[in-house]
Amino acid sequence: MLCQQRAAGTRLVVANSEVPQTVLHRFEAAGFQIETRELGNRSQTEQANDELLQVRMLLTCTDSRVQPPGAIVLATGDGNGWRRGRGFGIVLERARLHGWRIEVASWKASLNPHLARVVAASGGRLELLDDSYYAITFVLGGRQPMPIVHYPR
Repeated sequence: MLCQQRAAGTRLVVANSEVPQTVLHRFEAAGFQIETRELGNRSQTEQANDELLQVRMLLTCTDSRVQPPGAIVLATGDGNGWRRGRGFGIVLERARLHGWRIEVASWKASLNPHLARVVAASGGRLELLDDSYYAITFVLGGRQPMPIVHYPR
């Protein structure tokens, strides 16, 4: 995965309250800060959790105390809203303008083409999640995530 074995200034997961604690503990063990919010608040097409994460990303990438800029790693496929000046694609474009390298982890079928273009323009990295399906998914009340395996390219 993109974050493995790299120093990080901020590691943040914004999760819906329905995400099982076993999954959240996995992120906590890797040094992530966890923020959970109730699911259901929506403003047009963006979930409140998405908007919270976008604000936190903007604050980080425009903070002059964070020097030099590093990489923003975002796990999503959703680039909705970019035509209206909203969403993750716009935030990543702003980060790129501030010198940040952009890295996106996404399912191949749901990857927004605009996000892929932003990654390419930044000289960043795109990680397709399809090969890691069983390590990063779970079945509520059933299968837990399996160990993470790095699949070389």
